[in-house]
Amino acid sequence: MITVEKTQLPGVLLIKPSIFEDFRGEYVETYNEKEYTQHGIDIKFIQDDISVSARYVLRGMHGDENTWKLVSCMYGNFYLAVI
Repeated sequence: MITVEKTQLPGVLLIKPSIFEDFRGEYVETYNEKEYTQHGIDIKFIQDDISVSARYVLRGMHGDENTWKLVSCMYGNFYLAVI
């Protein structure tokens, strides 16, 4: 299950997945097409990548008006700038 919140930036949504926890650890479903569609997000994601960066690394993501990004923070935190 996810919750979706609008941000101050037009077209930028904050999607919060549920985290299932039990004695074995944690489980997070990062993408579910049916749930996204139910929240009005009808974008078809083609590729999903995970990168791990060292501390203080500035990593750039590139795109255009036809490109959608699904950004997740797996551990720690990050500062996301949308230009």
